[in-house]
Amino acid sequence: MPPTTGTAPSFAILGPLLVHRDKAPVAIGAERERLLLATLLLRAGQVVDADELIDRLWRDRLPERPRAALHTCVWRLRRKLGENDSGLETVPSGYRLATTARDLDGFRSLVARADRAPTPECSVELLRQALDLCRGPVLPELAGGPLDDLIEGVAEEVLAVRRRRIEADLAAGLGGELVPELRALVAAHPLREEPWAHLMLALHRDGRQAEALGAYRRVSRLLADEHGLDPGERLRELHEAILVSDPRLGGPSRRIADPLAGWRVRRQLPLDLPDFVGRTGLLDELAALLESGGEARVPIVAVSGPPGIGKTALAVKLGHRLGEVLPDGQWFASLGGATDPRGAHEVAADLLQASGMPGAEIPAEPCARSAALRDRLAGRRVLLVLDDAADVDQVRPLLPGAPGSAVVVTGRGDLTGLAVSHGARMVTLGALGIDEAETLLATLAGSDAADRSDVAAAARRCGGVPLALRMAGAALAADAPPDDPVDGVRAAFDETYRALPACARTVFRLTAAAGTETISVPAIAALADVTEERAREAVEALERAGLFQRPRPGHYRLHDLLREYGRDRSREEDDPEFLASAAARMLDWYAATAHRAAGELPASNLAAPPIEPGVSEPLRFDGRDAALAWFDAEADELVALSRIAETRGHPAAWWLADAMRAYCYFGGDWRRLERIADSGERAARRRGDLQVRARMTRHLGTAAVLRGDLGAATRFDEAAVALARESGDPVEEARALIGLADDYTEHGRAAQAVALLTRALERSRSGGDEVTAANALFSLATSRRRLGHLEAAEEDLTRARDLAAVHGATHGEMVCLLELGALCQQRGDLKAARVHLESARRLAAATFYRLPELDVYSELSLVLSIGGDGRAALDAARRGHELALDNGTESASIHVAWGTALLRTGAPGEAIDHYYQALHLSTGDLARPHARARIGLAATYVSVGRAEAAAQQAARAAALASSAVLPLEQSLATTFQAWGRFTGGSLRQAAELAETAADMYAACGSAVGEALNSHLLGLVARESGRTEAAHRHWRTALALYERMAMPEAAAVRILLGGAPAPPGVSGR
Repeated sequence: MPPTTGTAPSFAILGPLLVHRDKAPVAIGAERERLLLATLLLRAGQVVDADELIDRLWRDRLPERPRAALHTCVWRLRRKLGENDSGLETVPSGYRLATTARDLDGFRSLVARADRAPTPECSVELLRQALDLCRGPVLPELAGGPLDDLIEGVAEEVLAVRRRRIEADLAAGLGGELVPELRALVAAHPLREEPWAHLMLALHRDGRQAEALGAYRRVSRLLADEHGLDPGERLRELHEAILVSDPRLGGPSRRIADPLAGWRVRRQLPLDLPDFVGRTGLLDELAALLESGGEARVPIVAVSGPPGIGKTALAVKLGHRLGEVLPDGQWFASLGGATDPRGAHEVAADLLQASGMPGAEIPAEPCARSAALRDRLAGRRVLLVLDDAADVDQVRPLLPGAPGSAVVVTGRGDLTGLAVSHGARMVTLGALGIDEAETLLATLAGSDAADRSDVAAAARRCGGVPLALRMAGAALAADAPPDDPVDGVRAAFDETYRALPACARTVFRLTAAAGTETISVPAIAALADVTEERAREAVEALERAGLFQRPRPGHYRLHDLLREYGRDRSREEDDPEFLASAAARMLDWYAATAHRAAGELPASNLAAPPIEPGVSEPLRFDGRDAALAWFDAEADELVALSRIAETRGHPAAWWLADAMRAYCYFGGDWRRLERIADSGERAARRRGDLQVRARMTRHLGTAAVLRGDLGAATRFDEAAVALARESGDPVEEARALIGLADDYTEHGRAAQAVALLTRALERSRSGGDEVTAANALFSLATSRRRLGHLEAAEEDLTRARDLAAVHGATHGEMVCLLELGALCQQRGDLKAARVHLESARRLAAATFYRLPELDVYSELSLVLSIGGDGRAALDAARRGHELALDNGTESASIHVAWGTALLRTGAPGEAIDHYYQALHLSTGDLARPHARARIGLAATYVSVGRAEAAAQQAARAAALASSAVLPLEQSLATTFQAWGRFTGGSLRQAAELAETAADMYAACGSAVGEALNSHLLGLVARESGRTEAAHRHWRTALALYERMAMPEAAAVRILLGGAPAPPGVSGR
């Protein structure tokens, strides 16, 4: 058969495997070729190792030359798919299929759109469309074979979407219509309690109460007869509600997730101009155009023209008219113009964050960020105003990719490229006509000005430029003399400027020369070296004259045209030394105020910058909330000021970076931290200050950690250590060493980290900095815990906690207590763990950075579950979940803890749901919660007798933990892999795995894991006829279980021939 040519093949896996090429089906008849193709499709885009493929294709019946056989199988498949464009790639370690399954791609795309849908109805419809792509079970012809673990992942994804759609239908009041589908679901998933709950509710709503109660009896009998379990709390409560015909069952069965969760409707347009005059016909035409987009296209209006001609005013007016038509938000982004253009990726990050996307989820790469913005806007009705664009290339990455939204772009330059690429409607604004100009002037000057002859003269002098007209109108309203020799726009500016009081003129010139985007009255006072009262008087005069705009309360800005004019006046009137002194005072003031604000935040042990006192005192803050509010309002300005300071060679470039570090760190704002630290580092490099360069480089390392780039963080921290050492500053060297050691620990190089931290502790003490010493001790404990040195780690943590408490470092004390709680749980002292975690919870609740409290609740829930207090464990998990939702996030660790609490209270079906939710949330770098979720699934499958599923989940957890260097999780996963093999009857494999796990526990230490492992080793020994060895292992397990008050102790006593079994406890 000759090589095939034509289009690339397409694949479908949501049902029986389908392959098409050039619209015709392609037969893949050979079983191993279908297995090979299905494996590659289920791992599309990933390299699949040749050994894994051999194992899946031949299992225990290997051919004589497996690699050659695999090569032949690949060659045959490639011939059928098309040799030249099959998408099947050979790589050094195996094979990769570059093409994905078309139906699975479509399914995921529709689900993503449902997540962003503007209404619940729209969301449900998109979920229905996604499920319509499913032709039946995923690859049913391959079920029960070597691909079960891969097929299960996609099947769970589909099942989760089906569950969401059913919940939405129930929330909308449906009942009987859902019964056939729900009966099929409970038949397919008899151990999952959620489908049973849905079925009971649907039957009850359909007036079939007896059948609903019968469904409860069936699931109760199934759980009891096969697994010795009782229904979970949710099923029991629903059963009781049905018995009494609770009227609330007519409503939603549970809270339905809001499809708009995480989306913020932002109304960012500046104030509408009540006295907008002229361009009425153009406004009507453009409004109709922008309203007409609908589902067909994204309407774009591009407005160009010279400065001051009214481009922004027109865009804002349009935006306010379209508020009801585009209800999902009116976004306004200033692009900076040609003089200081902002990068499109920077603007995209701001827009994503404004939409409600958490900062940690915003991609770092510009292309990925633009794609995320398009994805975020899909299905929305948003007006996007992109003001003052430098050119078309700055705009294109910010445009929506799907119909629904509308865009207005303004700019001084040529924007015609948007008409070519996106069909934009081009508008070039010119001056207002004389009648419109006179009307605007008369409106601004007041009703008594209608007949004044100077109105017409002023309109002519202003050349019909709206900005100039507004300033002239303000002058007329104040009865300024109209007969000065003025000419055109510049003359109008001169007229207004000369009418100002002297202090206001000085403020105007200095503000223009300073280069800030916005500025507050206290900062103006510092700039002009006047009291705040005088500064406010000057600002009010400038605002009345139309020279200052107020984009938000308390902050003022200059239009670009006025800024250029102000700079011209400054060059004419001010001495360069006077201007330099003014800029230095302003930068000093901002740096001093930022340091005072940072002093209200945790982990900000900053020395005040050496600033000379001026007339204007830096702000003081009445507590943490006031400081945070100031940072929130000024953060972008502080970043811009650091660039100004850098260009002027002023130390505020790094003072501001120091002050912003804690704010950015606790807010996860790596972008601002990266920009401001970069400015600080360049300024310090220019000055040759090694100590400051070390500090700024360390801040850059922190930013890299926040964005999840551990490799970059390590490179920055290594450079920071070298710079600090060269500078001779022992405390800065200690801080840099701590950062580098933390990177090493995350890389799995804990032993090297311990050596670095030992030096960091010595250097911090030699520099007399006890807070840095506490940080070194905390990191030292973390590294030692990874190495299994639990006693030394506990000693380090106790010392770190005491130091933090003495020095008032509340956040440091809290994280030490959290780590102590986790460590005590690991070594089996649950009472001490609970005490530490409760103390950590109280401290966490008192700090502004609440997210570590989620870790406290997840650890506390786990401790309570281990000790058998299931109800309290569930309560802790629920409280942690509520806290996460209050903070606009979800926590994989909380779902793991919740699943564990449900498993240990006899609700395995609900536990599985939470473990899978944790898997969904723990993609990317979150290896620990992902591994723990799979360990939880393995434990659940062991409890219900699904031996193969348990072993597979545990094996995947062990592989992940090994690659991420998580020894505790790897040992626990190995234990549950052994339990899975034992449950399935494979004694030899179970024994080997359990012995391996025992060696791991000796290295890393885990009382719970060691107890479960010893319990299993005893069972394996008993089945092998080694009674003495079995009893030895069980005595070890019993001692550990009893020390932790774990319920499993009862079962081991039975095995040892001790106390009789309590009801429901099996000797096995």
